[in-house]
Amino acid sequence: MEWNHDVVYQSRRNNAYQTPLVILDTHGLVYPCTCTRKEIADSSITGIGGPVYSGTCRYNLPKGKQLGALRVRIDNRLVEFKDAYGA
Repeated sequence: MEWNHDVVYQSRRNNAYQTPLVILDTHGLVYPCTCTRKEIADSSITGIGGPVYSGTCRYNLPKGKQLGALRVRIDNRLVEFKDAYGA
């Protein structure tokens, strides 16, 4: 496979993510999470691709912890999207 576009670094695209993030937040579809990758890896839940987030922060942040990431709130429905570069 060959990529036929310029390389785009996620760390340089914060402005592009801001509007969709505000929309998700407005609809109550994101929540703050303080879990580290290690904490998630140490979870007893494993999926097809490896460790699965256990939902520790889904309803409340643990006391004394500060925001580390925003997670998308989903249920057990299938989540799909069309890639802008797709056919």
